[in-house]
Formats: sequence, structure tokens, C-alpha cells
Amino acid sequence: MRRAPLRPEVGVAFTAAAAFACFFGVYPSAALILSSGSVAPGTLVAVLMAVVVLIQPVIVWAGRWLTPRVRAVRLGLALMVAGAVALPWLDHWPGIVLFGAGFGVFVISCTSWAKEVVAPERIAPALALFGFANAVGGLIGGPLGMLLVTQVGPGGTLTMAGIASGLGLAATTLVRVPAGTAELQVGSGHDAGEALQAADVGDTDDAASSTGRRGKSMLRSPLLWLSSVALTGHLIAVTCYAVALSSMSVLALTSAAWVVVLATATTQFSVALGRLATGAVIDHVSARVLAGAALAVLAVGTVWFMVGSGPATVMIAAALIGAASGVVQTTVLTVLMRRAHTRLQTDRMSAAWNIIFDVGLGLGAALVSVLALA
Repeated sequence: MRRAPLRPEVGVAFTAAAAFACFFGVYPSAALILSSGSVAPGTLVAVLMAVVVLIQPVIVWAGRWLTPRVRAVRLGLALMVAGAVALPWLDHWPGIVLFGAGFGVFVISCTSWAKEVVAPERIAPALALFGFANAVGGLIGGPLGMLLVTQVGPGGTLTMAGIASGLGLAATTLVRVPAGTAELQVGSGHDAGEALQAADVGDTDDAASSTGRRGKSMLRSPLLWLSSVALTGHLIAVTCYAVALSSMSVLALTSAAWVVVLATATTQFSVALGRLATGAVIDHVSARVLAGAALAVLAVGTVWFMVGSGPATVMIAAALIGAASGVVQTTVLTVLMRRAHTRLQTDRMSAAWNIIFDVGLGLGAALVSVLALA
């Protein structure tokens, strides 16, 4: 019996899990990996994240030359491998730039790729699976990287990171894009957005007759008020999630090691479950209702986490924060991607979501530092 081909979104998920295992294998261990240079590890990590953010608008501008989409995904993974190899050399600077650029190229390209390899009706579950794979990759890579750097040394973690990115490159070969999807159309030499818009002419005309100029304006400018509101919710969700994760180092000063480890794992695992669950329900529940309910749960969990005490309270609050943040993140990504009708719009939405995610991580860490000093 001939085996059914692997669904394209599953291949994308494998690729994403490998890449995030690579990045989060290095990121939490950076203070130890980068300690041998003359520059403070904290400075190098800040530069790394700056490169991750700054490269993404460049990819939006250069996207027309990176077709088909899988070419940009592979470029990002290859740069991450090169960065892992180069990190020990020349005060870590070449490795920092290559690794950060590779991850920045990867996240914007693979987020768009996850949308484009499936039919429009499957965008929500495909993005949910993509988000779930990201979280699982980080959940595996983070502890494994820390274990290797403490037991083997920086070379062990960097070898693991290089292998993970290599597995991601191999996983891209498993993605077989069915006919009619945006990725195949791009690969055939046509702009995916033009193809999608041509297919939707009838629907667009009907919408225009009922919504007039406002509907056309929203189609031309997807980052108007609705996208701004969605990204604001995304920023709040990621910031609360980052506050919980960054607080683990403070929690370690007053709690047993097993509490900190379990709370960290609970947060990450809950994010993964929240993202996956969103893909199953978002087509049956209003996105505004879903995100609003999740933000309410997130507020309760964050307050409980900050003022509560005891292992049970920490675990429950961490689970609430992780799950609710995962729901908001995936809901916002789905809403944004469904409003993207061209390749350029897709890249802009992907860049906006990923940059806000990075900003939220930094903002959450800064808030914890301020509160700890206070």
C-alpha cells in the first residue's frame, strides 16, 4: 500500500520545531557560551536580538528576490548553522551577526510559508500547528542546550544547534505543496498575491458594493486600526508571558530548583497547548470573543503569579499565563494573515507579528528587572 504524502503544514511544523530548538538551545545558554570574549555576554545578546529584529524589514523589501518562499527559509537555516559554527571565533561577533540574521530571516519567511502552503480554508489550523511546533522546539532546545553547556561545554550546545538547523534544512525537502496554493504559484514565477486577488475578484466586488470605500481601503491597507488593535493585544500577551518567564530567575532565589524548572516547563507547554487549541476553535468562535476572553484570563493569571506564593499557586498561574498568551498570539496571527491578500502584505503581517513578539520579550524582561530592583 502506498503511503499518503506528508501534509505540507506538517513539514513546515517540523522545520519550525528544529529551527526554534536551535535558537532556544543557544539563547538561554548565551551567558555561558559568550563568557570567553572581551565583550559582556549581555551586550552580545542585546546585539543578537537587535539583528533579529532589524533584518526582518529587509526581508520584506527583498522578498521579491527570494522566491519560492522555501528559498528564504533555507537561507535562514543555513545562516543559523554558519552562526553556530562561527560563534567561538573573533570575540563572537561574526557568529552573533550570522546567527541573529539567520533567525530573523527564518521567522518572517517561515511564518509566511506556513500560511502559503495550505488552502485558504486551512490557514487557521496550519498557523496553530506552526505555533505549536515553535513552542515545542523551544521547550526541547532550551533545557537540552543548558544541559550540554554545563556538562560538555559551549561546543556541545553549538553542535546541537548546528545539528538542529541541519534537521530543519532536511525537513524542508519533505514539504510537497499541492496545486493551487500561493507557494506553488510563487514558485512558478507568478506573484501569489496577484493570483489570489484574481481568484477573489467576485468576492471583492460583492464586498465593495456593501462596504464601499471603507472596504476597499481596508483591503489596500491591512495595517489599519483592526491590525493595530490586534497587535496591541499581541504585545500585551507576549509581555505577560515574558514577565512570567523572566521572573523565574528571581523565583530561583527563594524557591527550590524543581519549582523553577517545573514552572518554566509548565509555562512553555501551556503556550504550546494554547496555540494548538486556538486552531481547533477559531473557525467556530469570534476572534474578538476568543482574544478578549484569553486576555481576561491572562490578566488574572499574571496578577496571581505576581502576588501569589507557594508551588501550587505558581504552577496554576504559569499555566494560565502560558495558555492564554498562546491563544492570543495565534488568534492575532490568524486574523492578520487572513487579511493579507498579496505576498507583500503577507510579509508585512509576518514581520509585524514577529517584531512585536521580540519587543514584548524585551519589555517583559525589562519590567521584571525594574520590579526586582524596587
